[in-house]
Amino acid sequence: MRHQGLGGKTSILLSQLGCQSDFARSGRGTITQTSEKLQGKAIELSHFDLVERLEEIPQWMHALAADCGPLHGLVHCAGKQLKMPMRTISRKQIDEIMAINFTSAMMLAKGFRQPGVVGATGSLVFISSVAGLVGEAAIAAYAASKGALIALVKSLAVEYARQGIRVNCVAPAVVQTEMTRQAQEYFTTETDGRTDRHAPLGLGTPRDVAYAIAFLLADTGRWITGTTLWSTGDIQLANPA
Repeated sequence: MRHQGLGGKTSILLSQLGCQSDFARSGRGTITQTSEKLQGKAIELSHFDLVERLEEIPQWMHALAADCGPLHGLVHCAGKQLKMPMRTISRKQIDEIMAINFTSAMMLAKGFRQPGVVGATGSLVFISSVAGLVGEAAIAAYAASKGALIALVKSLAVEYARQGIRVNCVAPAVVQTEMTRQAQEYFTTETDGRTDRHAPLGLGTPRDVAYAIAFLLADTGRWITGTTLWSTGDIQLANPA
């Protein structure tokens, strides 16, 4: 679980619900700040670069389970958004976005299924975005990576069902995080207004997304797999006039 915005709030909520957790991210700053707010028992902190060490993810997870015991749930919150039109985006930038948003999730799913890593049952939750379902200009690489997660969930749900592992996805609309704040620096006034109109319940918070993640991780979601839970963002409201 990466700790920036969604990851941090999800970590805190899960600890408040009594989860015994292992938390990992690629950097060292925010995870320490988040750990100070965690409650409950046996919190493990692990520093691991999910992008630079993609191939090593399964081995790292195996070592983690050997030290801490089998894992029962995993949440992939890592994400990077780059607002850039296709005419200017580079191959390197595309690869970086796909590695952070999609490939690291796929490698974590591969590592999670290993014997000795997952418990008797397990739950994987990936964080996608409504951008993977609804088009928007200048975020093609981001949207593609989030759409890929939705497709991945459908296939893995079928492949992992025999092992008792559920695989689901949460696809929020605009959530108030640092990544969103940075992206909004490039938004126009017209775009801001359109975002407000298409979010009838207002902009979401990381806590709102954390509740959905916790629902899918726990036994409350024990009969749900292969689905994407998406927010009310981008709903076209009918004009009563």
